[in-house]
Order: sequence, then structure tokens, then C-alpha cells
Amino acid sequence: MHLDYKTEIEKVYQALGESQLMVLASSSQNHTTARMMSCVIYDGKIAFQTSTELHKFKQITDNPRVALCINNISIEGIANIIGHPLEDQCKSFTDLYKKHHASSYEKYSPIKSNRLIEVTPQLITLWVYENGEPFRLFIDMQNETASMEPYDCADRYHDGVIHD
Repeated sequence: MHLDYKTEIEKVYQALGESQLMVLASSSQNHTTARMMSCVIYDGKIAFQTSTELHKFKQITDNPRVALCINNISIEGIANIIGHPLEDQCKSFTDLYKKHHASSYEKYSPIKSNRLIEVTPQLITLWVYENGEPFRLFIDMQNETASMEPYDCADRYHDGVIHD
């Protein structure tokens, strides 16, 4: 079932608000890791800061494809390294980060090795329930489409085998 892209993406960004604690998954060289991040959301991007000395930064440098997750919202995107969080070009980030994550801003933003990372979402998926029935909502940011598909698992498992 096709849905209105603008309506669905607006709902997602309303649910996210300006700030969230999100799980970030990154990978490189066949090694995937995940961790909680203090994020802010602006201009259709999800942003956080991290040190160039940490494993996640090295993974993002090798492979900018990342995933973020909060509650029922899963986001696949492309990470872009912007610069030091206190540089003028990072003002949108810094203003929101200071507002929503004040102690992290004070402790970590001045560190010389820290960098702002902005994630541009490519695909957002959510579980939606209508009348108790499960559906998956897909928002494709690249093609600006939104669709919802029923999740029918009645015939997926039989004879001790999962059939996809």
C-alpha cells in the first residue's frame, strides 16, 4: 500500500523531535559494533559527536553506511564527517546539543579529537499495528516514497524450517 511520503516522514521527525538517545551501529572489515549516542536532529539529519580516537570513528571512516535505532524506528543512512563541533559550520549542531545534552557538551565538545558526524537517512522502517495486525512501514528517502506492507508470518515456519 502506497502512502504519502511527506506525511509519513513528517510523522517520523515529529516522533524524533530535536533530540534522542539512539543506538548507532557501524561496521568495517566484517566487524559490526553498536552503542548508545546522544543525538540531535535538524535539517533532515541526525547528528552526534565522537572522537577520532574511537573505534566507531574509524569504522565510519572506512564505511559511512550506518544504522540508528530508537524504539520502533530503524534508520539506515550515510554518515558524513563535518568537522570539530565548536567550528562555525557546526552551529546548528552545537546549539541543539548544548540545549539537550548540556553535560555531554561541556565534557566532550571541547576535546580536540572530537568531530561532528551527520547522518543523512536513506531508509526508515517502522512496525505499525492496525487492528492488532502487524505491518512494516518503509520510507525510502532517496526515492521519496512511503509504503506499508502486511507482515504475514503464518506460512513462514513449518516442518521445522523458516521459509522466506
